Amino acid sequence: MSAGKKTYAIFLFPRLQSVKEVQGRELNELEIPEHCFAVQFFDKVTAELVIDGTVVQTSSDRINESGRSYINATILNLDEVAAQHGRDSLIFRNMEMNKWKQAVECVGGNVQSFNKDDSVVSV
Repeated sequence: MSAGKKTYAIFLFPRLQSVKEVQGRELNELEIPEHCFAVQFFDKVTAELVIDGTVVQTSSDRINESGRSYINATILNLDEVAAQHGRDSLIFRNMEMNKWKQAVECVGGNVQSFNKDDSVVSV
């Protein structure tokens, strides 16, 4: 039996995502695809087992999930969202209803919730 850990990056795009195995969690060592607005990391524990003479590959669920690293984005509070998008906007209503303290406006204009483990990075 052999076991190990693999690290993955999730590249987030408007309306889709791409997952790729990576060597580490350093953004400056990744080739960030065009139009990607955020990157998130996670690990999986993998194992190769021999059961009744048959080799079986298995892996865990996601572990050690990081926050999102938003690329060249802008953090906004509720008042800033109201001023820029209006009090009738979907993002304003989502922030108010979900009690989000901050949102992040990404390159390309989409707006996401901004959580305690998230960050904004310049790339």
